[in-house]
Amino acid sequence: MNPDVSQFSISGVVTFRVITLCDQRSAPEVVAAYFCAPRGEVITNHELYGGMVAEIELETSSFKAAYSDMPSVERHVLHPDTAAKIEGFRFDQWPELARLAEEVHGSFQGIFSVGWDFVYTPDGFRLLEGNTLWGLHPGLFLGKTAYVSKAFEMLHAKAQAT
Repeated sequence: MNPDVSQFSISGVVTFRVITLCDQRSAPEVVAAYFCAPRGEVITNHELYGGMVAEIELETSSFKAAYSDMPSVERHVLHPDTAAKIEGFRFDQWPELARLAEEVHGSFQGIFSVGWDFVYTPDGFRLLEGNTLWGLHPGLFLGKTAYVSKAFEMLHAKAQAT
């Protein structure tokens, strides 16, 4: 794990999910992103095992408060194990990660939406996988991104073409 994010885990991996859209008329663009961190002595950051998810404010490169689902829904301003500041933490490497996600999506322009999972290693960002069915943490981004408007634009353009 990269030292820039090691304060967000005592045992497991920290990952980033970056959502990109590409409507085949324009270049891929990031519309949402979040960071996922484990809690306790687990190696995964998945919410089913107590992991936390925090939205990244695209304009400021800052994390919002994190949320976890297990054992109940909780809001975390600080990491519960390390006391590291989550809400307001400025992730200076965000522009680099956003460019990387857009670049990777450029290789798959026939796909409208991808949720890319990255890990931040001491050697930089590494792509874990791309998900076309990327899921969405309930309530995390709904109504806050360009996803819906982009989808409607794409459908409208297809309707006009037929």
